[in-house]
Order: sequence, then C-alpha cells, then structure tokens
Amino acid sequence: MLADTVYEGGRSLAPVLIYPHYGLEGIGVLSGVAEGSGYLLRALSGVLADRLGAHWTFMFIGYMLTLSYPLSALYPTLGVFIAAVLIERIGKAIRSPSKEALLASVAKDPGRDFGIVELMDQVGAIIGPFLAFLLLSYGLGAREVLLLYTIPALALVPLLLMLRKLRAKPRKKLVNWSPSKLALFSFLIGLGFAQPILVAGGGEAKGISAPLLYTSVMLTDALVALPLGMLYSRSRSLAFILPVLLAPASLSIYYPVLAPYAGIAIAYEEVVLKAMIADMGGGGTKYGLAFASLGIGSLIGGMLMPALSPLQLLLYSLSTSALAVIVSMTPTPFRGE
Repeated sequence: MLADTVYEGGRSLAPVLIYPHYGLEGIGVLSGVAEGSGYLLRALSGVLADRLGAHWTFMFIGYMLTLSYPLSALYPTLGVFIAAVLIERIGKAIRSPSKEALLASVAKDPGRDFGIVELMDQVGAIIGPFLAFLLLSYGLGAREVLLLYTIPALALVPLLLMLRKLRAKPRKKLVNWSPSKLALFSFLIGLGFAQPILVAGGGEAKGISAPLLYTSVMLTDALVALPLGMLYSRSRSLAFILPVLLAPASLSIYYPVLAPYAGIAIAYEEVVLKAMIADMGGGGTKYGLAFASLGIGSLIGGMLMPALSPLQLLLYSLSTSALAVIVSMTPTPFRGE
C-alpha cells in the first residue's frame, strides 16, 4: 500500500509533465518502454532469487528503489523524472517475482489472498494519484508533490524488516501448464490490455485531469480485486472467459468514461494471473517468466495503441485476447475441475 502510494502517485504525474512536450505518443512510448523493460527484467530477477534463495533481499532492494520518485524532485528536470519512472520500474522488476513467490508459498487460497493484497495495493494507488490531484488543484507544483512521497517511501523500511524471515516454498500444482504456454498467454494479455498511464494520457489529451482519471482506474481495480480473486477460487475457468470480455477496455484511451473498465482489466492481471501461477506451483522463476512476457506485450501494445483508430483498437484487442484463450485452452489446463 505504501509503495503504491509513492509510485502510482508519481506515475500519475507523467501525463501532466510529458504531454505538453511529446503528446500522447510520447506517453505511449514511455509507458511501453517502462512497463516492457521492467517486466522483461523480472525473468532474470525471478531466476536469480530462486537460485540464490534470496527472495526477501530482492524484495527489499526493489522496494527501496521507489525512492527514485521523491529523489527526482531534488533536481527537477523532465529527464530526471523520466529516469525516475524507469528506475522505479526496474525496482519493481527486482522485487515482484520474489514478493509473489513469498506470498504464493504462504497463501491458503491464492485467489482470495492475491485479491486481498491487490486491494491493499490499490488503496495506495488511489491515495497517491488523488493526493497529486488535490495538491495540484491547490496550486502546488509537481516537485512539491513528489517530495511529499518521501514519507510513505521511508515508512516501508520497518515493515519490510518485519518480513525478513519469510521463505519461498513450492506449492502443490493444480494448473498443468508448460512454461511456453504461460509465456504466450501472458504476452497476448499484455499486448491487448491498455496500461493505466496510457488511459490517463488519453484523458489528458481531452482536457481531463490525468491524476484524477488514473485514480478512477485504481479505484475500480481495488473494488473488484477481492471479488475477482474469490470468483477465480470457485471456478478457475474464469481465467479464460474474462480476457475477451475485458478486451474492449483498451478503448478507454479514447473514451475516458471507460476508465473504470480498464481498472477491471488491470485487476485481472494482478489477481487472476498471479493466482493461476500460484496454482502452477509458484516460484520466482514462473512469476518472472509470466510477467516478463506480459511486459513485452505491454511494450508493443503501448506503442501500437495510440496509432490505431477506435475501431481498429477494438478489433486488435479482441483478436489478441481471443487468441490467448484459444492457445491456453488446448489441451485442458486444469486438474481437478
């Protein structure tokens, strides 16, 4: 929750700072490069964490890199801010596979438990951008907003130290997937789902406050995370029905009223996909592979989507999501259902 307050708040400022200089295309490129490179590095960090047994250490280092946002305010230039966005995404790449592996090893009900964690994440993801919106509305600048994020960033330290005895352990496998199928499915999901920063950039292009729009995406994610996780626990087949239903959420980059729809798509990535991997046995390597593949898809999608018309974008997202369903459902992936 604290980390999301910092980095989602900082990311919500990206459209405000970047759009006047580089337009929606520039936001799309930054989103694609930041998300894509961050996700891609997860494959390496996941493997290293598993081999070294250093999951907590990787998690600690990764979370500390959220300080890049408040530190960027010490030398407030656009280049430094862009560097902060990229550094934080590298930090997320370092910490995420280890964090998910640790959670999967202690989760009794992966769907529910990942839903709870995502709910807490999104509380922070709502507070951060909404705080930015309020402070900008009262006349503060982006630099002052970024400096205030120092407080939640430093508050992470004692909480992380309390978790230092956690160890990642393998789980019983309930989902029978090959690594290649997991990678391809994740890639196609990333390719077709719009990232929040791009949704916020589309709103900025229409004169709508990017931090406020970003907040609406995060709020929806928070509201649906736990119900979505519990639905997955009842029927794992949900994992393959939803991608096609959520594909039109990409239109939110042109129609800001659909921003909450995009929030549901993000919740799918953060809850259902992670719970599925826990049911595959968990481990940093699997989480790293899945989200590296998703990131490559996000990199390509972030660059393609702003260049497509609304109709082209709808057909594009539907096609990638339908292909994900077809690939993943042959043969039947579940055991015991």
